[in-house]
Amino acid sequence: MEDGRGGKSWIYLHSPNVARTVLLASGKWPGMKSPSVAMTVFPVQMERSPARVETLKMHLETLRKQLEDLIKFKSNEEKKSEELRDEAESKRQKIESEFEELHQFLIKEKQILLSRLEEEEKKILQRIRDSVTQLDTQIFSLTQLISEIGEKIEKSPQPATELLKDVKDAMSRCPEPEAVSVDLKMGSALNYIQQLKELITKLGDRWMEWWMECIKYAVDVTIDPETAHPILELSADRKSVSRGFIDRDLPDNPERFDTNWSVLGVEGFTSGRHYWEVEVEDGWRLGVCKDSVRRKGRGQWIHPSPQEGYWVLQLWYGEYSALTSPETSLSHRKRPQVLGIFLDYEAGKVSFYNADNKVLLFTFTDIFTEKLRPFFYTYNETPLRIRPVAAWE
Repeated sequence: MEDGRGGKSWIYLHSPNVARTVLLASGKWPGMKSPSVAMTVFPVQMERSPARVETLKMHLETLRKQLEDLIKFKSNEEKKSEELRDEAESKRQKIESEFEELHQFLIKEKQILLSRLEEEEKKILQRIRDSVTQLDTQIFSLTQLISEIGEKIEKSPQPATELLKDVKDAMSRCPEPEAVSVDLKMGSALNYIQQLKELITKLGDRWMEWWMECIKYAVDVTIDPETAHPILELSADRKSVSRGFIDRDLPDNPERFDTNWSVLGVEGFTSGRHYWEVEVEDGWRLGVCKDSVRRKGRGQWIHPSPQEGYWVLQLWYGEYSALTSPETSLSHRKRPQVLGIFLDYEAGKVSFYNADNKVLLFTFTDIFTEKLRPFFYTYNETPLRIRPVAAWE
């Protein structure tokens, strides 16, 4: 060690047999008291050999590298703060935007319901006014008739039988009045509001996810009669399809399925996100397919699969599955009463939901390059029915 004066180094040797301290340089160590254990001190001059200098330089370089790494790490941590603030702001704007859109959706639904209520109120009030006017006319006529018959009874020489006939004729000309129903027929609308509240409460945080993923992309799907197999029966509003008992006499146009009991939706999708719901029971295949799928089997069944241009779920004789290749069993899943179908064209996904509890059942992933259309198949007499999404009938 340095003594602060001569630049010498010292080595301490403890020796319990030596009663004093030997100081070779000056005979005494500065500030040192007599120890209980003697130490012999020898001065040693440390050599600055090239190898030792190189070792020191290597350690110094290592320290510099550690310092550089720490500075870089600090810089990266500071960048994280900026990135976090940017991401938080982006998500904040997204939440604001989505809730504003949801808010506008609810305002629109509210205005629709209020408009319907006002329309129903006006119709009923008009019927009441018409009824009151008609009743006024009948009351006036009946009052005159009563007065005339009363005068005849007092003054006319007519036989009583003829007067009785006049009274009966007058009574027959006065029909029984019908009360105007004041039923506003808003039960379904009010049920819709209650169901919406229950849905939001039940799903909690998942409600926003459900809104963002599905409801905001709801489309009004209708069935295309030009594509329907002749055995299928369609409702007048083109919202439901069921299997009949005999083939109808229909034109064999190129769009029509002639073997599979299938029908397509009118709508075609080449981009964007789209969601619709179908009420189901048993014996169905639902999903989407290419607009160019084969329609003519000429007596040979076409098995729907992604290779054939179909992305479909089915409930077939009690077996619930996705028509992948090979099929994917979904029997462990709870069978839906309403199937939700969500198409994300750009992402190449077709997802199926149990629309009652909003649980994802299955997702197909593919690359879409042409028009896709809603696909329906049924062998059941109970109709498949397209259900309005987030709306009332």
